[in-house]
Amino acid sequence: MTSEIGVAFGYNTLAYTGTIFTVTYAEERGYTSTESLLLQVAGSVAFTIAMPAMAVLSDRRGRKPVVIIGTLAYAAFFFVYFPLVDGHVLVLATLAYVLVNVLMAAPQACIPAFLGEQFSAATRYSSISATYQTGAALGGGTAATAATALFIAYDNDPIGVGLYSGAAALVLVLCAWGLRETFRVPTAHLGADTDVGTAADAGAGTTRRDTFTEQTSQG
Repeated sequence: MTSEIGVAFGYNTLAYTGTIFTVTYAEERGYTSTESLLLQVAGSVAFTIAMPAMAVLSDRRGRKPVVIIGTLAYAAFFFVYFPLVDGHVLVLATLAYVLVNVLMAAPQACIPAFLGEQFSAATRYSSISATYQTGAALGGGTAATAATALFIAYDNDPIGVGLYSGAAALVLVLCAWGLRETFRVPTAHLGADTDVGTAADAGAGTTRRDTFTEQTSQG
């Protein structure tokens, strides 16, 4: 369950940094409360539209590629997001909020299904609850405070927040990489030990060869 907790930790750290921290960041940089609200609305609309699109993409291309590539792009974009907002051009700031939310939708759209599919039906509810909530508490519960502390420690330079997000993304990517790809696994086989399946296939192959040999001998 360690990898599943790591995925939840990494994602919630990124998500809460990208939502709670950015709410106050625009105003910190001189935007009015109305402008900050409009930026948040634009980002929320983009996120709402992108979520089902990313989910469909993960059904067609796989959970892991969408989670991993989306997470890396999301973390990298933070280093573009801050300069765009700092430029005090409302159109560019809006673009920054839209893009950061579109990229955030990539892991978010896949992770609930991706983590749930790691467990068998007998333990799925309790396992996903325990792993996700643990990761969310460790990551999401501390993200806004940690990001604000880093922002202050770096003399109001967002580079610390960007590095913090990059570290969280690295945890998410490494943990997701180690999990099983599940988008084409039949529901009945979710959470099954792949070694058991391999052993069963090998046993079936041996049985077929023995049967063929017996029939040949009799012939």
